[in-house]
Amino acid sequence: MNEELKTILDEMCSRVGARDINFEENDWYLKYTWTEEEQDDFIKWLADFLHANSNARKLFNMIGNSKKQCKHGAMLFNLYFGWKTI
Repeated sequence: MNEELKTILDEMCSRVGARDINFEENDWYLKYTWTEEEQDDFIKWLADFLHANSNARKLFNMIGNSKKQCKHGAMLFNLYFGWKTI
């Protein structure tokens, strides 16, 4: 697994206390929940991480390096891979 992706997933998991997640399972992202506030805080963290890390932005082929584009990428990541929202 790419180091930047590992950092992102580790951060996401740590926010809900998830341990030993098998990311090869089809429904791994359905196993935990978080609040809208937790979700928004993660999106902000991820947008900042992407903005500061060009290698991480390469994971998101469609985004540039502006803060707005990084936030958009973070929101899309959360849409596809974020935990369920309470």
